[in-house]
Amino acid sequence: MNKENEIEIRFEVKDKKIFQEFSELNKVLEFEKASEKKTLIENQIFDDKKFSHAKKGILFRIRRKDEKIFAAFKKRISIKEGLEENEEIEEEVSGKQLKEFEEGSFENKAVKKFKENFFNAEKILLIKTKRTEINFKNRKGKGFEIALDDSKYELLGKAFADAMIEVESRGLNEKEFGKVLDFFKEKFHLPAINENKVERAYRFYMESKKN
Repeated sequence: MNKENEIEIRFEVKDKKIFQEFSELNKVLEFEKASEKKTLIENQIFDDKKFSHAKKGILFRIRRKDEKIFAAFKKRISIKEGLEENEEIEEEVSGKQLKEFEEGSFENKAVKKFKENFFNAEKILLIKTKRTEINFKNRKGKGFEIALDDSKYELLGKAFADAMIEVESRGLNEKEFGKVLDFFKEKFHLPAINENKVERAYRFYMESKKN
């Protein structure tokens, strides 16, 4: 089980050509590029049709990634100028356990949090993401991960697509991570996003209803 506070920032992407510039980075400050891989992620998000839970800053998802399945509960602690801190509980589950969860007979710590905090929730949003994950580390093994995300959303009969870049701390304190973020802001001039993918999808949906 992974239980920790997650610290990350998201940048809006208007032109996906910038993904290549990030991929070509080999060093950022004292951090060396440690790995890069491409992966496909499918996130099934649970909420009601008014996104009542997302509006409160809580999220429950079932994620399929690298032939594995994960259940995750996330609760926002704070967000300021795009920098977000969340409480996160993520646990790997088997196909059998997922079926039992859908039948209401399986529970782990993430699912328990879901049952305690979510009411009238259902599978409401599907997010399919082509992601490139790039990890940077310093000599102490601490660093950050860059996620280059090209996503498609399916929500209540509507379909949307967008791209964003996420940068997440991997053991850095606030001051250390702040220096990394300053580097990216100065080098690429990308606007930070004060919303996660779920909030973004709901905004896209509400805007589409006005048109």
